[in-house]
Amino acid sequence: MSEEKQLIPAAEASILVRVMGGIATFCTYLCGTLLVCIVIINGINVFSRYVMRAGISWAEESMVFLMIASVFIGAIPVTWERAHIRIDAFVASLKGRARFAIEALAVLITAAVLFPVGWLSYGVVTKLFRFDQRSDALDLPVWIPQATVPLALILIPIVMALALTRGVGGPHDNIK
Repeated sequence: MSEEKQLIPAAEASILVRVMGGIATFCTYLCGTLLVCIVIINGINVFSRYVMRAGISWAEESMVFLMIASVFIGAIPVTWERAHIRIDAFVASLKGRARFAIEALAVLITAAVLFPVGWLSYGVVTKLFRFDQRSDALDLPVWIPQATVPLALILIPIVMALALTRGVGGPHDNIK
């Protein structure tokens, strides 16, 4: 077993790690469902517009809201699996505790950026809720799709820290 995986050996059995794995799986399926809904709405709208000569007024707006939700919800399992795009040539050359320290520093920097932005976006969502702002075509409260933004921005650093407890390296790292 690699030295990196032995840094926190009991982490695999942690209930928190198992729960996060379940949340990541749920988010993955939810994103897939949202994308399928986008495809269905788009197909029906194309048929309606070009065959029936009457487009669906709410189709574009609903697809945008579903895409926003899909992107931000999808960032959670991508972060958990450490499958996000990153430039890590330097980090990949490190081994053991040095690599763990750099990975932990990356988590801290990410948290330092995303927590304040998530908190500010939470403020925007609460204002949208208080003002009862609604979308034009769907008449949907705008805070509902926008709530995925602060949720994801606050969860991503937490997910990164939990992923780090499983040891450094992810499915795309070449750790021997």
